[in-house]
Amino acid sequence: MKVFLLTFFAVICLHLQMNACTASDADDIYISSMTVQGTDNVVLCNSSTTDITLSGGIMVVDSDPSNVETLADITIPALGCVTLIQDIDFDFGFSAGNGDGFTLSCADGTVIATKSFGPTNDVVIFCADPPQVCNPADAASVYISKVFHSTGDDRVLVCNSSSLPVVLAGTTLADGGNSSMLGNAVIIAPMSCVTLTRGIDFAFGLGDDDSFTIDCGGTIFDSVTYDQSASGEDCFVAADAPAGPCDPTASVYISTVFADEGTDRVVVCNETGQTVSLDGAQVSDASNTETIFGLSIPPFSCITLTRNVDFTFGLGTTDEFSISCGGTVYDMESWDDGQLVDGEFFVAAAPVAPATGIPTMGEWGLMCLTFLLMIVGVVRLKETEQQLAYQKI
Repeated sequence: MKVFLLTFFAVICLHLQMNACTASDADDIYISSMTVQGTDNVVLCNSSTTDITLSGGIMVVDSDPSNVETLADITIPALGCVTLIQDIDFDFGFSAGNGDGFTLSCADGTVIATKSFGPTNDVVIFCADPPQVCNPADAASVYISKVFHSTGDDRVLVCNSSSLPVVLAGTTLADGGNSSMLGNAVIIAPMSCVTLTRGIDFAFGLGDDDSFTIDCGGTIFDSVTYDQSASGEDCFVAADAPAGPCDPTASVYISTVFADEGTDRVVVCNETGQTVSLDGAQVSDASNTETIFGLSIPPFSCITLTRNVDFTFGLGTTDEFSISCGGTVYDMESWDDGQLVDGEFFVAAAPVAPATGIPTMGEWGLMCLTFLLMIVGVVRLKETEQQLAYQKI
């Protein structure tokens, strides 16, 4: 019996020790807001991708050193928040009129989170935004467009078909046998896509014959299964990406093409005085077509589209490249081996913003009229001042 009791208490103590707060919790736990009138409460949030359980070692303290209370075991979910409520989690109240404070500390005195405030009439004191996390209601808008599988460079293109932003943070990403929570603050803009990358957004690797699933709190956003070895393709295409806000009537042209063994790139230019969006535009070579997202070209400027960043297909010594929007081709260039000079195919010079020219006769006339009116105004003002001076005399 003694052995059993000793074992039981040892297990209990070990459990409490495992769940007791540690100094490292200060990196992840923060105060989001404090309600300091009525029923006081404190919102604690967890910025990490793992649940954090805080045992009774956590102390809840306001600005009065005598108000020291022990917090019962509480778990703050990954990328989530909990609310500590007066008369449930603690007994003391805040003094909004005089200013007060709130501190969370481990039993060893390590401060986990703290916030003090001066006299205030505010009911709620906002300290930091809670983590942005996925919403299961967005399941109808999120889909997987492409899966790219290559050694050490696995990535997945995920798209949003709605007219509102979609948060992916907090989703669970999984393949056939591994999963991890997406902790990065990834948001997909309306009618756009983002690329989730191995080593940045998920830790597991993708195989030739595999799957990829995006789950939000038990609600599947999308899931695809593929066999790349059978298709022989570099990427699995589940669905076309949504058309972005690029303008088919924009003035975009190709300036230079570099076919350079793995670092292929194309310089694309805008010859107008307005910024041109390429979000949703398509680029192609002789046999591949892909959509680019989130890019724009400043006025009278150029940007460089790079292989494995903006497109995945490779350019050959005899090939072509086109860029289009909504079926309208902005520009298309083709070349053969004889036209490449050190891997470079020069097409057109970069645009130059118009220089400020000499004023026209009409502009000179307006300038002269402006000066004349100014002179007349000054003369009349002087006359008025002189008349007033004579009246005083």
